[in-house]
Amino acid sequence: MIVEDNPDHLSFEKESLEQIKDISHLVSAGSSKEAREKMEAQNFDMIILDYKLPDSDGLSFLESLTEHNNDIPVVMVTGLGNEKIAVRAMKLGIYDYIVKDRYYLKNLPKVIKRSLEKLKLSRSLKLMGKQLRESEERYQKLFENANSGFVSIDMKTGKFINPNKRTLELTGYSREELEKITFYDIADSTDRENLKKYYKAIMKEYGETERPPFEYEFWIATKNNDNKYLSCTVSIFPQIGEVFITLIDITDRKELEEQLKIANEKLKQYTKELEDKVDDLRKRLDIEPTLENLLDTEQKYNLDFGVCYLLKEEKPNKSFDIFKDFVSHGTFGLCITRTHPARIQKLFNLKKTPMVWLSKTDEGESSISGSNLGALVHTINQFIEKSGKSIVILDGLEYLITINGFDRTILYLYDLIESIMISESILILPIHVRALERKELSILERTTETIDAIVE
Repeated sequence: MIVEDNPDHLSFEKESLEQIKDISHLVSAGSSKEAREKMEAQNFDMIILDYKLPDSDGLSFLESLTEHNNDIPVVMVTGLGNEKIAVRAMKLGIYDYIVKDRYYLKNLPKVIKRSLEKLKLSRSLKLMGKQLRESEERYQKLFENANSGFVSIDMKTGKFINPNKRTLELTGYSREELEKITFYDIADSTDRENLKKYYKAIMKEYGETERPPFEYEFWIATKNNDNKYLSCTVSIFPQIGEVFITLIDITDRKELEEQLKIANEKLKQYTKELEDKVDDLRKRLDIEPTLENLLDTEQKYNLDFGVCYLLKEEKPNKSFDIFKDFVSHGTFGLCITRTHPARIQKLFNLKKTPMVWLSKTDEGESSISGSNLGALVHTINQFIEKSGKSIVILDGLEYLITINGFDRTILYLYDLIESIMISESILILPIHVRALERKELSILERTTETIDAIVE
């Protein structure tokens, strides 16, 4: 806006300023009152103000702008000999001034261009300042509300500078309390000396080729004596004499590591005990084939080798009769029984035939826990491998199914039957049919041969 009451001067100034391409719109006012009215109606980027106005002078107009906190840029046009007025105007904040001499219309575009450049620069600086303040505010919010502890440390004294809220939460101290102590004062007594050495090493060697690691873990003792394990990452700024440290609470991870360490030690110990137990079991169940006392009678039963026979009977009398018939006529035999071996020896007059008792534990001599199917099958396989053609009676299949379930037991039984076929041995399986479901019995019947179909 050009504030000028002389129509001729106004016309010449407009013509002069129209040469400047940065000016897209020119408005004029003939008095300070008209200028204020137009300023209320619209915003202006710059005012070209003539000192002499019909209702006021330029200085009064400038003073009114200052009173209303209006910082719109002003270039004042004064007459010859009004340099003192121009100086006063400069103190009131005008951008520039130009004297109305014979060359002023020629110089006016230069002055206005210079003022416009100054205006652009001023606005850029204000924008940058605003953006910087907003950035600092965002950073401060992030810094203060972060999940990690952030704090600066004085390089010379080691004292805390500006700890954020998370650092206060981690340590339990107030900001004032924390800024009175050093970084290593928060360390637990067990870690304090190591942290001092680490910090001093960083301060001494941060510029060297070989330097301490800039990540460190240590225990702290909070104000309430609740120990926490922290991971700190260190960044050094020697230009400002500060060390920036990020603190992360990894107590849960540390405690989990300790628990895993203890668990691993226990697992190693348990594994060693289990290996010793397995070795002991293998030694005890490494059964040597031994022939039973032979009879002079003819062998009563004629069964095919390489077959598993199923006998459906409430008591395994016929099964043991078949088993005794074979072992007393020169076949190596192994008896697996739920009944105590001493009872079996007495009932069926078996003196030398090796026996294994299906008991609740593996601790007794020549005994196997009913739940240890792997050890049971291993023992039988080892026996028939040593003895060649042999006969094995497995009395207690119902017990094994009760302990382990049918599906698991039948899988081990399949492996055993395959070994029996390969070694051309015989497996006798007495079973009480009422102890099984119809479906389970059918599966056993498909896997074996029923003894009644062969033996009269």
